[in-house]
Amino acid sequence: MELGLLSWNCITTVGYYNAFPYLPENVQQNLIPLTDVLNQTLAQAIELSQTDAVFVPTFDAMAAIGEEYELFFPEANIHPSEAGYQAIAGEFLKVLNPLELMAVSVIKDLDAYAVKDYGKVQGTMMSIIGEKATGAEVNQIIKPYFK
Repeated sequence: MELGLLSWNCITTVGYYNAFPYLPENVQQNLIPLTDVLNQTLAQAIELSQTDAVFVPTFDAMAAIGEEYELFFPEANIHPSEAGYQAIAGEFLKVLNPLELMAVSVIKDLDAYAVKDYGKVQGTMMSIIGEKATGAEVNQIIKPYFK
């Protein structure tokens, strides 16, 4: 699922991952289905909310490491390593368009300084992203904010 244009109040809900891959298999057999039900419930609640909220699943990305879970969980606690956080960030990028995130950030920053100038936002975006997007792509993203 890819979100269309972000609103100023977009809510992002991050799904749960198995934060205890180092626990014994018999415990995993109980935790994994519970986590799955929790994630399904969150995703369904967001869908039913009829808002522009978005659910970012993380379980599969974090489970992909398999038996080498120490790469994502170097210490026996629920907080992932830098590699684990990068896996989670990768899931965000599958759902949220990075150019839209940047546009919202630029617009909010400029708005904080009372700059409501389309050309200024466009120029700032183009200077940040360089050749990673065309002017037309940037215009398509920022235009709805200036209606």
